[in-house]
Amino acid sequence: MCVCVCEHREGILSRWAEHFHGVLNQPSAFDPSVLDAIPDRDTAHGLMEPPDISEVHRAVNQMASGSDGLPPELFKSGCPVNIDKLLSLYTSIWSNGTVPQEFKDAQIVHILKRKGDRSV
Repeated sequence: MCVCVCEHREGILSRWAEHFHGVLNQPSAFDPSVLDAIPDRDTAHGLMEPPDISEVHRAVNQMASGSDGLPPELFKSGCPVNIDKLLSLYTSIWSNGTVPQEFKDAQIVHILKRKGDRSV
């Protein structure tokens, strides 16, 4: 029975891989020449500075429920400690010029809408 279940699972995973490969690997219709039509703007030098504690505090206070499932109260409840940790993270990202790989990794989760056959 285990072999049958494993084969069925492999078939389902293979079908999902095929589906997302088709969905996510579409040819681009973007025309890069349109970028030449965008006018140059003066640099806002204030945006060149790393974030400070007041910006992080303001951002946390403006947070609403997001798609990450973390309630804003989680960040607001231990405000001074959380703000310091966030500021440290943002400062590190700013100074290194790189975002941690964990922030770039994605996990695709299929949400069944209770319609039709789950195996399809």
